[in-house]
Amino acid sequence: MSKKYLFSIVLSILIIIILSFFFEVTGFISYGLVVSSIWLTLAMIVIWCTSWVLLKTRLVKGVFRLQTPLKLPLLLFLSGIAGIVISNLYALPAVPSTTLNFNDQLNYMYKTDQGDRLALRFIKLNERDQERTQRVVKILEQDEILSPENLYQAATILQHGTESKHYEMAYILAKRADELGYENGLWKAAYDRWMLSLGKPQVYGTQTKATLTIFGVQVEQK
Repeated sequence: MSKKYLFSIVLSILIIIILSFFFEVTGFISYGLVVSSIWLTLAMIVIWCTSWVLLKTRLVKGVFRLQTPLKLPLLLFLSGIAGIVISNLYALPAVPSTTLNFNDQLNYMYKTDQGDRLALRFIKLNERDQERTQRVVKILEQDEILSPENLYQAATILQHGTESKHYEMAYILAKRADELGYENGLWKAAYDRWMLSLGKPQVYGTQTKATLTIFGVQVEQK
């Protein structure tokens, strides 16, 4: 392995690591790099096997060499793994300080909720979702007047809860936000999820749509 290639690997990993600190989407991109590297490797192995068979039948004069072409998948794989690891090791706190007003707290938690999914923070995702859910429930218990956007944000966080009551609250909040002018389809999804959690059939059919799950992380549209 040449020094130039080793330098390329180190440089790529460093770039991914640096980007991970500034852009949540780096985690998702890193996963794409890993998957791409695996498919590229498989494709090259198929080409190598095919060339070997053709060599045996004397249809070609040489076998496809794997060593050099495999450098690209290895570079992508190592860079992708580095990005995924950093995304899971580094993250802002799931919930903000309680000194912030409720609107700012909801803004913050909504960003970390979406950011965790974009960065594929699958290791502590359930724990962080639980923290956010508990904080939202406490905020709602204060009966403060929230903006339609904040209602939607709270609903989104509760959608990632674990109990039927969380989905019920998500439905009520998302529906209210929609009625106040913050148009969204979340209330339908929340209602269906609520019904399914109670063992009842869904009404709007939102939960039949495919949801991309990566390492246990559900990547959903906002």
